[in-house]
Amino acid sequence: MPIKRVTVEAATPAKKNAMPVIAVRGAEVVEAIHKFSQAYEASKEAEAVLKEYRPVIEERALVEFFKENAAHPTTPISSIKLETETGATVRFTFQEKYSVADAATVEALFEKLNSDAGAYVTETLKPSFNANFFNNADGEFDEAVYNATVAALEGVARQFGKTNPLATKKIVVPKPNFHAERFSKFDINQNVELTAVLPNTRNVVPV
Repeated sequence: MPIKRVTVEAATPAKKNAMPVIAVRGAEVVEAIHKFSQAYEASKEAEAVLKEYRPVIEERALVEFFKENAAHPTTPISSIKLETETGATVRFTFQEKYSVADAATVEALFEKLNSDAGAYVTETLKPSFNANFFNNADGEFDEAVYNATVAALEGVARQFGKTNPLATKKIVVPKPNFHAERFSKFDINQNVELTAVLPNTRNVVPV
């Protein structure tokens, strides 16, 4: 796919370390910037409204949802609709997907409810691993440490008939000098190509 070109006017003279302001022309990019800016502002306002009113709706929906299922406990439903007198409607869904919870807090609540927590929840251990364990003092991957760990886990895996949980694949990461040097070593089109295969964090925000 050919790289799209836009007509660019000379940049506004910028103070040292100031952000250059580039005047652009071209119907497609001009429309995109205007539409994007409008949508961005609208989305910010929408997010604020959602954040404010979602808890209010959910509080009422939970009561109505549990009321419906209490009336028909053997055939529970997973969704209800709340409808206003003007016809505005929202759907509330209660899924069987639970997040991990604090054991002490859960046990305390079941005790308060005079119910056996063991009948409804189970305590387990969630393993975690700090990948920095494999780095040396300079923050670089230490292959010797990794290989020794893999070898140790191989024995455990064989003992329990499991696959070794540790695996690696070759990846490429830019060296510290790449970001600063890319602008002098490569032209515009080359930098565009590089960005496609060495993606970095980018953001577009109206100002």
